[in-house]
Amino acid sequence: GDAQGFYEQALPVFRQLAHIDPDFSRDLSLCLSKLGELGLAREDLPAARTALEEHFALATRIANEDVHDIDHQRDLAGAHGRMAKLAAAKGGIRDALSHTEAAHNIIEAVAESDRSNISSQQDLAGSLFNLGMLFARTGDPARGARMVNQSFTMLKQMDRADQLDAKGRSLLQHMRGMFERSE
Repeated sequence: GDAQGFYEQALPVFRQLAHIDPDFSRDLSLCLSKLGELGLAREDLPAARTALEEHFALATRIANEDVHDIDHQRDLAGAHGRMAKLAAAKGGIRDALSHTEAAHNIIEAVAESDRSNISSQQDLAGSLFNLGMLFARTGDPARGARMVNQSFTMLKQMDRADQLDAKGRSLLQHMRGMFERSE
């Protein structure tokens, strides 16, 4: 599609910019993440793997260069999340779980560092849900249920305080539907 062509055309430009000025490495990483997501969406796993592995390596390097930069830590958590999707698409549930746990640990640390940051708290609720659902599918349903319930409680509290964005409201609606079906 159009997005695919745009990112494919932008990639060599971002590579050149990152080579000249390392500050552009994050832009290169994000371009690769988009190409990887598009590869996953069209089920082109070799293309997704190529883009996402390079994205993950860059995000890891950038995050490790400044462990106190919250945006870089969030980027790394996102890279772990994309690697989890890739692993799951290839049938590697253990790798998916490992990356999802790593993403969750980063998101949790970011949320703990600033409890007043609503976006970070919402990210934590989403991460708890994702990890809980994965635990439920990989043989630890009790742990998964605890995490999903914790996520649901957080989202309901944030909703009562009118602190959820569209993504948070969508997840809350999804969870309400899940719990209504299970009753």
